[in-house]
Amino acid sequence: MHQENPPPRSLVAELPPKGLAEPRTVMTVAEELRSLVTAGTLDLPLPGEGDTAARWSALCELGRRDLVLARLGEGHTDATAILAEAGAVPEPNALYGVWASRSGGTGAELVDGRASGLVRFCSGSSALDRALVVADERLVEVDLGHEGVHAHPETWRAVGMDVSDSGDVVLDGVPVERTVGGRGWYVRRRGFALGGAGVAAVWLGGAVGVVDRVVEFLRDRGHVDDHQAAHLGALRTAIAATDALLVRTAGELDD
Repeated sequence: MHQENPPPRSLVAELPPKGLAEPRTVMTVAEELRSLVTAGTLDLPLPGEGDTAARWSALCELGRRDLVLARLGEGHTDATAILAEAGAVPEPNALYGVWASRSGGTGAELVDGRASGLVRFCSGSSALDRALVVADERLVEVDLGHEGVHAHPETWRAVGMDVSDSGDVVLDGVPVERTVGGRGWYVRRRGFALGGAGVAAVWLGGAVGVVDRVVEFLRDRGHVDDHQAAHLGALRTAIAATDALLVRTAGELDD
């Protein structure tokens, strides 16, 4: 695809974004995510459709603000991109997730149009509205407000994802709202690899957030010695190299 606008030179904004207020909880992060969805901030360009760098830059910004916000935000934007790839439209202002893990033989199964089974690592399990779930090699959409959805956030205590609510979910006869694509479509589709690459932009943002805090600490000290300056330079070099790689990758995907 021909790009009329020149590609960006960086995914990383010049100034750090505003972080989330403390104390952070599952619900305060979800409230911030909902405000971004309602405002249209997460209506991102689709991956591989001509402006992938802008999509990844937005994901990078989320990671730089807060990795849990980015984890849930990336899941929501991945779900809406999957629906678009299938020619479907998401429910207005709903918070989405993608729950596709089949770790250790777990996973949902379909019986008479209903999903049942144990699904692991379900980020946002008690805060999201809807989820795309892999069941019997099909991707199905379920309403998380149904009485058959039972979240168990205590099953995964993640330090780096402290309030991501990423525990197990047991589905007990939850009606399938719609099937998205055919059998095996979820992993065969073009967007599967593109979505995975977008996660790298989130982690780039998280790394930049670490550097932001290092710089803030050194400024508060009022003095930087040669040893500290060398390490800060190494951090900035790693960031710049990763940033350049993702910018180039985004451009090649669009081309």
